Amino acid sequence: MTRTRIAVLLAALTAVACTGTGPLSPPASIGGALPNYQFALGVGEQVYVQNAGLYLTFDGVTRDTRCPRDVTCVWAGNATVLVSVRRQSLGNSEGQISLNTFFDPHAVTISGWTIELVSIDPSWPDPAPKANLVVRPS
Repeated sequence: MTRTRIAVLLAALTAVACTGTGPLSPPASIGGALPNYQFALGVGEQVYVQNAGLYLTFDGVTRDTRCPRDVTCVWAGNATVLVSVRRQSLGNSEGQISLNTFFDPHAVTISGWTIELVSIDPSWPDPAPKANLVVRPS
């Protein structure tokens, strides 16, 4: 009798767990990232930040005055990138943020999450830059 009750209880718990409405997962074509971990995006690439409900797309570098590779410069320079942000829980609202490597802002906070530009690889003037980003709870 006790085994039957345990089996029924486990079956009920499994059914409840499987029908819960947890966070939606990203489509298979979009990569996933975890908060507090750095990730890289190429121009036009998109990532879904788990637990944050954010989709980020690297739209490109709008300005780059960084020192070119293999050159000694007086200062490092600055690069500005555009990142589109879509927040799943706000009815797919979308906006675009501008982040810098040297000047402010390096990071922007949206809906309790801070999106920070860590760096851009490789150095200027590469035609295929990657933005290294991290998303943290604020």
